[in-house]
Amino acid sequence: MAASPAASGGRPNRAVLLAVTCLGQFMVLLDNTIVGAALPDMQHRLHTQLTGLQWIVDAYVLLVAMLLLSGGVFADRFGRKRVYLAGVAVFTVASVVCSLAPSLGWLVAGRVVQGIGAAALSPASLALLAAAHPVPRERVRAIGLWAGLSGIGLAAGPVAGGVLTDAFGWPAVFLVNLPIGAVLLLVGLRHLDESRNPSAPAIDVPGTALSVLGVGMLTYGLIEGAPAAGRRR
Repeated sequence: MAASPAASGGRPNRAVLLAVTCLGQFMVLLDNTIVGAALPDMQHRLHTQLTGLQWIVDAYVLLVAMLLLSGGVFADRFGRKRVYLAGVAVFTVASVVCSLAPSLGWLVAGRVVQGIGAAALSPASLALLAAAHPVPRERVRAIGLWAGLSGIGLAAGPVAGGVLTDAFGWPAVFLVNLPIGAVLLLVGLRHLDESRNPSAPAIDVPGTALSVLGVGMLTYGLIEGAPAAGRRR
C-alpha cells in the first residue's frame, strides 16, 4: 500500500510552511516601520533634507502598494514557491544595497528594489499558505496566524530600528534582513512545494506600467512640489 503524500514527505510540513511564510511577511512589514527610527541618523550622515527622507520611506511603501496585485498574479501563473523565493532573494539583495548606499540616490534605488521584492513575496506567501490548507476552517485559522504573527513586525520596527541605529548606525536596519532572508531561502528551497493556479488571469502589463508611472508622478509632485511652493512664498 502506497504511503500518502503527507506521510511520505511530499507535502510540506505545515508548521515549517507557516514559519516560513510568517517570517517572510514579518520582514516585509518590519521594513515599513524600522526605517523611521533611523531617519535622523540618515539625515545627518547622508546630508539630506526632508524631501530625501520622504523618498526613503515612500519609495518602498509605494512600490509594494502598486505591485502587490501583480505579484499575486505572477505567483499564481508562474509558481508560488518560485515567486516567493525570488521575492525573498530580491528583497535581501536590495537590503544589502541599501546598507552599503553611499548616497541618497543609491539608498532610494535600493528601497525601490526592496519594494519590488516585497510585492512578490508577500502575496506568494499567502497563496502558499492557502494552497496547503484546502479545508476552509483550517485555512482561516492558518491565515489568521499568518496575519497575527507577521503583523508583529509593524510593532517591532520602531523598537528594533532605534536599538540598531543607536548601536551600529542606520545601515544596520537593513542588514538585519540578511540573516532572515538567508534562512528563508535555505528552508524554503528544501521544504516548500510548488503550486499554481491554472485559471489565473492574464498579467496586465500596460495597466501596471501606467499605474506605476501615474502614482510615481503624483508622488513626485507631492514630495518635490511642496518645498518649492514654500520657497516661493
